[in-house]
Amino acid sequence: MTTIGGNNITITASDLAGATGTYIVRTPTADSNDTLDTATNMILEYFGENTTNFNQSTWEITIYNDSNFTITLNSDSGTTLFPTDPDTILPQTTKVYIFVQTAPSTVEIYQQSNGNSVAVSGIQLNDGNILVGSSDNIGTGVSMSGEAVIDNTGELTLTSSLLYDAIVDPAGGGDYTTLSAAITGGAISVYLKNGTISETTSITLPDGVRLVGESKNSIIDFGTNNAGLILSSGGPGVIDTINITSGTNAVTGTAFTSGMVGEYIILEETFYEISTVTPPNSLTIIKNYNGKTLTAEGSVILPLVTGSFYNFMIQGSGTGGTVDQLTLGGTINVIVKDVCFMNSRRDAINGAPGGVIANTQLLIESCTIDSPSRHGIIGTTVVQSNILQCIIKNPVLNGINLDISRNVIINGINITNCGSDGITVSNILTNEIIISDTISDNGSGNGINIDSSAVSVVIQACSCTNNSLAGIVLGSTNNTIGGCTIDLNADNGITFLSTSTDNTVNNCQITGNGNYGIDITNVSAVNNSITSNIISGNTTGQVNNPGTASANTLFSGNMVAGIKDNAIFFAHDNTGGLSITTAAQTLPFDTSSTVNDTGYSLNTGEITITATGIYEISYWVQCESLNNIGSARTELTGQLEVNTVLVPGSASSAYIREQGTGVVGYGCGKTMPISLTANDVVRVRFFKGIQTTTAQTKAAESSIYIKRLGL
Repeated sequence: MTTIGGNNITITASDLAGATGTYIVRTPTADSNDTLDTATNMILEYFGENTTNFNQSTWEITIYNDSNFTITLNSDSGTTLFPTDPDTILPQTTKVYIFVQTAPSTVEIYQQSNGNSVAVSGIQLNDGNILVGSSDNIGTGVSMSGEAVIDNTGELTLTSSLLYDAIVDPAGGGDYTTLSAAITGGAISVYLKNGTISETTSITLPDGVRLVGESKNSIIDFGTNNAGLILSSGGPGVIDTINITSGTNAVTGTAFTSGMVGEYIILEETFYEISTVTPPNSLTIIKNYNGKTLTAEGSVILPLVTGSFYNFMIQGSGTGGTVDQLTLGGTINVIVKDVCFMNSRRDAINGAPGGVIANTQLLIESCTIDSPSRHGIIGTTVVQSNILQCIIKNPVLNGINLDISRNVIINGINITNCGSDGITVSNILTNEIIISDTISDNGSGNGINIDSSAVSVVIQACSCTNNSLAGIVLGSTNNTIGGCTIDLNADNGITFLSTSTDNTVNNCQITGNGNYGIDITNVSAVNNSITSNIISGNTTGQVNNPGTASANTLFSGNMVAGIKDNAIFFAHDNTGGLSITTAAQTLPFDTSSTVNDTGYSLNTGEITITATGIYEISYWVQCESLNNIGSARTELTGQLEVNTVLVPGSASSAYIREQGTGVVGYGCGKTMPISLTANDVVRVRFFKGIQTTTAQTKAAESSIYIKRLGL
């Protein structure tokens, strides 16, 4: 017995078509003042000791009830059930059906109304049949072959769109043993029973096709044949130059034909169905267009077909084929869900059959694609579509390849062991692609590759790891990478190509890659923003030449090799008293007086930088003259050195002429930005000119200040 509760219930064929005499029992609801678990318990409770003739082993009762139905049952067909007072349950008597099994394979239908139980003339339910209430509430016996809905009126209803035109059972228990025979026979909605359905040639599917498998063990096997499933409008469509005013539905052009009624026109990346055509210059669409006014704008008009695919497997064997397992061309609202694609001889799913053929509002969800001989999913001119929660592994080329596509969401994909890139997005017409919560691991190419023409791609919360090339390649403009993990790739974590401008990389972890964490050396890769990332443990270096070759690129708030941006160092010379000579000396700093964020180490007067980046350095050398001869004079010079080499532009100087007796102080210094590499050594050097004044460094007044500005 199956027990269903609640007021709106959807049940499948396997729930309805069971063993002999087994039918659905609906749990009564509080609307009928009944809180018992099942209809059987309800009967036993209400009729108590008067159920001596109630034999549960031979028959079952199905009761549909809510506030419009009573639970009153009368005796019928040799089974004595004594009624209760209807008013104790509902102050209204209405019609209900009683199912009574009178033979091992037959159920008789009784109609109850106003306390009387009457057999419904001519209705018997045989094995696997169900009762469907008609418009006048008279039951009809219907063979169960699809899905059914019990609504809150208590009626069990079959909807024609949920029925199957044919059942394909390779064991011979259905209408056909092959899918091709079912389609040739005119079937549009087909149920695939478990087993291997062997096909030898490609199957062209009709508009509105619906293929539903019993499970993933429902297998369409093309073997070594160069064949697959094809759903296509036939395209390729008509390209025309059109005009339309915002807020209207009238389009003008030059090549419209009467046959375009019912086809679709693309206006600003959205498909609009055509309702009327006045050839060759005007047509109307079924709803107003509210985008920007289009004048002399290129557009495409094409027929579109639809279909859905659920819960089965397509498999093949061999390589080098020219036909994909599922080809989609010129489609709208196609759903591919819970389908396995195994060992395709070409692409598993190909939404790029060539020509001006678009696919719009395509949903590919919860599919598994294993070992295709080319791409896992390829889409050309795919718009307003979603690829969700799929597993793609072992493709010879890319896991997903999008070209000339717009407004596509790729979410929750697990891509492994690609022969090329995990995901490639290309073409100047490709934009507004969102790739999120996706794994691209252990591929022979890049994890994700955005080529030199695709724009406005968002890569969010993705993981690109263990790939043979880069984790992510950026080759175009206005793209965003955020919250990603980019680890252990053989080349760079992120590579900026020469055409990569105005991109943002934020809040990513970029570690353990075989070359640089970020390589942005190309002089044309400008106006990018790299902020708040963790970049460490990359073999060649963390960031390659930041801020020099790549003009106007913002580096801020990053943690590089464990060092944060804005990390500071400050120290001064507490002791002083060093005699100033014409030979350059290193200004010593006292470790007890330092302020030192992680990222610096001090050895007397030498500061070692532990992270590559742009630094602001200020120094000051303070001296005092010890000569009281009025004519004595000298010049003090200070300068910065990195790795014992003078930093150009870092020198400063002060000139003094003794004006009288006593000690006179003077000094010099400078502030400047410097690009430093990890392990560079910075020091301050000082010396005097050839004049004769005696001078020395002054205690506690010479100092150095270093601040890391960013990458």
